[in-house]
Amino acid sequence: MDAEDGDTRSLKLSVYPIVADKNWLTVDRSRQVLRGISLNQGDFEFRLEARDSANQMTSAAFRVSVDEVTPSNHLFIFDIQKSYQHLTKDPDTMLAFATKLAHSLGDRLPKNIVIRCV
Repeated sequence: MDAEDGDTRSLKLSVYPIVADKNWLTVDRSRQVLRGISLNQGDFEFRLEARDSANQMTSAAFRVSVDEVTPSNHLFIFDIQKSYQHLTKDPDTMLAFATKLAHSLGDRLPKNIVIRCV
Protein backbone atom coordinates (compact mmCIF):
# COMPACT_ATOMS: atom_id res chain seq x y z
CA MET A 1 0.00 0.00 0.00
CA ASP A 2 1.42 3.37 -1.05
CA ALA A 3 0.59 6.43 1.06
CA GLU A 4 0.05 8.72 -1.95
CA ASP A 5 -1.26 6.35 -4.58
CA GLY A 6 -3.06 3.60 -2.67
CA ASP A 7 -3.06 -0.06 -3.72
CA THR A 8 -1.10 -1.75 -6.51
CA ARG A 9 -3.69 -0.84 -9.16
CA SER A 10 -2.38 2.74 -8.93
CA LEU A 11 1.29 1.75 -9.16
CA LYS A 12 3.40 0.94 -12.21
CA LEU A 13 4.36 -2.72 -11.81
CA SER A 14 7.19 -4.34 -13.77
CA VAL A 15 8.93 -7.70 -13.59
CA TYR A 16 12.58 -8.35 -14.47
CA PRO A 17 14.68 -11.53 -14.57
CA ILE A 18 17.52 -11.54 -12.04
CA VAL A 19 19.80 -14.09 -13.74
CA ALA A 20 18.33 -14.95 -17.15
CA ASP A 21 18.89 -12.75 -20.18
CA LYS A 22 15.30 -13.10 -21.43
CA ASN A 23 12.18 -12.16 -19.53
CA TRP A 24 9.20 -14.43 -20.14
CA LEU A 25 6.97 -12.96 -17.42
CA THR A 26 4.74 -9.91 -17.70
CA VAL A 27 2.31 -8.10 -15.43
CA ASP A 28 -1.34 -8.37 -16.45
CA ARG A 29 -2.38 -4.96 -15.09
CA SER A 30 -6.13 -5.51 -15.45
CA ARG A 31 -6.14 -8.73 -13.41
CA GLN A 32 -3.16 -7.91 -11.17
CA VAL A 33 -1.42 -11.21 -11.94
CA LEU A 34 1.86 -12.32 -13.49
CA ARG A 35 1.58 -14.25 -16.75
CA GLY A 36 4.14 -15.92 -18.94
CA ILE A 37 5.23 -18.87 -21.04
CA SER A 38 8.55 -20.49 -20.25
CA LEU A 39 10.15 -22.59 -22.95
CA ASN A 40 12.41 -24.23 -20.35
CA GLN A 41 11.88 -26.08 -17.10
CA GLY A 42 13.72 -25.23 -13.90
CA ASP A 43 13.86 -22.48 -11.27
CA PHE A 44 13.90 -18.85 -12.39
CA GLU A 45 14.47 -15.77 -10.24
CA PHE A 46 12.71 -12.48 -10.87
CA ARG A 47 12.30 -9.07 -9.28
CA LEU A 48 8.89 -7.39 -9.07
CA GLU A 49 9.23 -3.61 -9.12
CA ALA A 50 6.53 -1.13 -8.08
CA ARG A 51 6.77 2.62 -8.80
CA ASP A 52 4.41 5.30 -7.56
CA SER A 53 3.47 8.64 -9.15
CA ALA A 54 6.55 10.28 -7.56
CA ASN A 55 8.71 7.57 -9.26
CA GLN A 56 9.66 6.12 -5.89
CA MET A 57 10.39 2.43 -6.22
CA THR A 58 10.35 -0.70 -4.13
CA SER A 59 11.04 -4.23 -5.28
CA ALA A 60 10.85 -7.83 -4.11
CA ALA A 61 12.64 -10.89 -5.41
CA PHE A 62 10.79 -14.15 -6.04
CA ARG A 63 11.34 -17.52 -7.68
CA VAL A 64 9.21 -19.34 -10.25
CA SER A 65 9.58 -23.12 -10.61
CA VAL A 66 8.60 -24.57 -13.97
CA ASP A 67 7.95 -28.30 -13.80
CA GLU A 68 8.36 -30.83 -16.57
CA VAL A 69 5.42 -30.75 -18.95
CA THR A 70 2.89 -33.54 -18.61
CA PRO A 71 2.35 -35.62 -21.74
CA SER A 72 -0.18 -34.18 -24.17
CA ASN A 73 -2.65 -36.01 -26.38
CA HIS A 74 -2.09 -33.84 -29.49
CA LEU A 75 1.00 -32.51 -31.22
CA PHE A 76 0.87 -29.69 -33.77
CA ILE A 77 3.84 -28.43 -35.76
CA PHE A 78 3.54 -24.94 -37.24
CA ASP A 79 5.57 -22.97 -39.72
CA ILE A 80 5.25 -19.31 -38.74
CA GLN A 81 6.44 -16.23 -40.59
CA LYS A 82 7.84 -14.38 -37.57
CA SER A 83 11.37 -15.08 -36.38
CA TYR A 84 12.21 -16.81 -33.10
CA GLN A 85 13.61 -13.53 -31.78
CA HIS A 86 10.41 -11.65 -32.63
CA LEU A 87 8.21 -14.25 -30.97
CA THR A 88 10.28 -14.55 -27.78
CA LYS A 89 11.65 -11.04 -27.22
CA ASP A 90 8.53 -9.81 -25.43
CA PRO A 91 6.40 -11.96 -23.07
CA ASP A 92 3.22 -10.26 -24.30
CA THR A 93 3.95 -11.40 -27.88
CA MET A 94 4.23 -15.05 -26.81
CA LEU A 95 1.04 -14.76 -24.72
CA ALA A 96 -0.84 -13.20 -27.65
CA PHE A 97 0.37 -16.04 -29.90
CA ALA A 98 -0.84 -18.67 -27.39
CA THR A 99 -4.21 -16.91 -27.05
CA LYS A 100 -4.73 -16.76 -30.83
CA LEU A 101 -3.64 -20.39 -31.16
CA ALA A 102 -6.10 -21.47 -28.46
CA HIS A 103 -8.93 -19.56 -30.14
CA SER A 104 -8.13 -21.06 -33.54
CA LEU A 105 -8.30 -24.55 -31.99
CA GLY A 106 -11.67 -23.81 -30.41
CA ASP A 107 -10.48 -23.16 -26.85
CA ARG A 108 -11.32 -19.92 -25.07
CA LEU A 109 -8.34 -20.06 -22.70
CA PRO A 110 -4.65 -20.32 -23.59
CA LYS A 111 -3.92 -22.15 -20.31
CA ASN A 112 -4.64 -25.43 -22.14
CA ILE A 113 -1.93 -24.76 -24.74
CA VAL A 114 1.52 -26.20 -24.04
CA ILE A 115 4.37 -24.78 -26.11
CA ARG A 116 7.33 -27.13 -25.87
CA CYS A 117 9.71 -25.38 -28.24
CA VAL A 118 9.84 -22.64 -30.82
